Amino acid sequence: MPIMDGIEMLKKLRGDKWGEHAKVILATNLSDTEKIAEAVELSVFDYYIKADLEIDELVERVRKKLQAK
Repeated sequence: MPIMDGIEMLKKLRGDKWGEHAKVILATNLSDTEKIAEAVELSVFDYYIKADLEIDELVERVRKKLQAK
């Protein structure tokens, strides 16, 4: 994202009344444990590392995650 990364977007969303409980799935290429831990602290619904997945697999995982809850 050109203006902010997913973690910054998630922080802003969690700071908003509407977004404080929204289900958010992050699909990123940031695999460092600090970023993942930060996303977990912000109650991310799920976190996928795009470089580890083919696009079809990513889509299928998101689809299954959204159907499960």
